[in-house]
Amino acid sequence: MTSAQRLRLVVALGTVNLFLVSVVLGFELTGALPPEVFLRSTQLTAPGSNLRRFASGLEQSRRSTIDLLHELNTSLNNRLRYDTQATDAETNAEDAFSAGHGVCQDFAHIFISLARQLRIPARYISGHFHRRDGANVQEAAHAWAEAWIEDLGWVAFDPTHGLSNDENYVRVACGLDYRQASPISGARLGGGDEQLAVEVHVKGQPEMQVQN
Repeated sequence: MTSAQRLRLVVALGTVNLFLVSVVLGFELTGALPPEVFLRSTQLTAPGSNLRRFASGLEQSRRSTIDLLHELNTSLNNRLRYDTQATDAETNAEDAFSAGHGVCQDFAHIFISLARQLRIPARYISGHFHRRDGANVQEAAHAWAEAWIEDLGWVAFDPTHGLSNDENYVRVACGLDYRQASPISGARLGGGDEQLAVEVHVKGQPEMQVQN
């Protein structure tokens, strides 16, 4: 194996204790950054004509903010097709929305872009998802969004699955978009080609029995 073909392996292991929180009530009523920071657009979340048109339709709604966001979450889940071959890490929200397919990163960017156009602060979350169907081995980490709702705080929405987050979600990092909250990032020196292979195992532990 030449130096250009040398394998570099990054392994992270851990156990996370989770607890059930309400899918209605949020968290972080106060934080290090004001919610308005997450109204800023980025290259990955900037809207084009199709997202602006879709957001304009949403603005006609007179529903409460949380009802509107739940409807948006369900709508994107029904409208977009999950496809691991359709996009890459540099695909922006407008292109993925116009194509009608993508991965969880794209679903989250689209949700965030639309929420911000409605003047609702929204941020990108990277983490892990414990699947209920027992599929412990996954191709990559997961991504979803959080939106700020006055008097509730940050409320999580997962348009990939059409769900509001529960105890099966492990929140790791947040930012304006994927680039600020990617699971791993770095730089290397030297030439040669580079390929990335990812495998994620998310498995639940048996509940501990309390001895009387």
